[in-house]
Amino acid sequence: MILIPKVLLDLFDDHYECAFLLGKRVREYWIVDALAFVHAEIGKSFRCIPPLRHDVIGVIHSHPEEHSGLDKEASKAWSVYLIKTGRALRGFEQGMPSEVILL
Repeated sequence: MILIPKVLLDLFDDHYECAFLLGKRVREYWIVDALAFVHAEIGKSFRCIPPLRHDVIGVIHSHPEEHSGLDKEASKAWSVYLIKTGRALRGFEQGMPSEVILL
């Protein structure tokens, strides 16, 4: 299960297409504490360089429409992988669908 403060999601929606998720694992929860916004090459996929931090747990990015087949494969590389499409938010934990709770 992934927990993310709504204020972080609102900030992401207003300004960015992708960001790294900073946080930690506590029992069965991934807790997102902050976002690290980065410049990324956006196209059919995005490329960016992760910050050198021990607390990078995943990535969030937006889609103008439903997620692509590339997302399923890419989500396996991250502990937490979030996709924002319009008002919908989908979460994955190491490639498996996961519930996302807004705090």
